[in-house]
Amino acid sequence: MQPRQLCFNTFDEAIAEIKRLAAGGYQKAGKWSLGQMCEHLAIDAERVMEGKTFRVPVLVGLVAPLFKKPFFRARRMRSGFRAPAVLLPQDGADETREIARAIEAWRKFSAFSGPFPRNPIFGVLTPHEWRDLQLIHAAHHLGHLIPNQAVAA
Repeated sequence: MQPRQLCFNTFDEAIAEIKRLAAGGYQKAGKWSLGQMCEHLAIDAERVMEGKTFRVPVLVGLVAPLFKKPFFRARRMRSGFRAPAVLLPQDGADETREIARAIEAWRKFSAFSGPFPRNPIFGVLTPHEWRDLQLIHAAHHLGHLIPNQAVAA
C-alpha cells in the first residue's frame, strides 16, 4: 500500500485528519499506528517548545541548509530517515491518550512565540518555518495511514 500525499496548512487541518482516522479506522502503509505517530509528533513539538533538539552527523548539518528553501517549497519529507531515539514512540502507545497529547501539543505550538531552538538540520528557522516544519512532518507521517473508506473504495 502506497502512502498518501497530504499537505496541511494549519494545525486544525492536521487535527481534523487525526480525528477522521481515529473515527473511521485505517490501514497502515508503514510501521507505526496512529497512536505511535501522535506520540512521535507530540514529543517533537514538545521538545521544540522546551528548546531541546537532537544531534545530526556533521556532514548533514553542513549540507542540509542548502536544501532548506526547496524543502519548504515542496512541503514534503522523504521516507527512509531514522528518527533520533529521543523522538521514537513506544510500542503499544495508547491511541486515545496520544491523540489528545498531539492535539494539545499542536494547540500550544500554534500559539508559541519562542524562543525557538536552532533546528539541527536546517539551522535557524523563523517561527513560521517551525510551524510549517511541524505541519510537513505531520503530513508525512499521517500519509502512511490509509482511511478505511479509501481502502474499501
